[in-house]
Amino acid sequence: MGQPLTEDFKLEDYTGETVVPKGQLFVMGDNRRNSLDSRSPMLGTAPYNQVVGKAELAYWPLEKLEVIGSDLKE
Repeated sequence: MGQPLTEDFKLEDYTGETVVPKGQLFVMGDNRRNSLDSRSPMLGTAPYNQVVGKAELAYWPLEKLEVIGSDLKE
């Protein structure tokens, strides 16, 4: 927790910095151009205590089926 995002992706029109409050998560969808996620003022950050699980499998598109999240810490 608290690590800078280093993934190579485009934020499109998003500029600036976001400070994520303690106890909150900054969530992003995998379809960045069409995701309603923490970049949107409609959603914002998500309370950590509302997380009910973690993704373990990416299954779409089928040709990119893969197990994910195995290196994530609780």
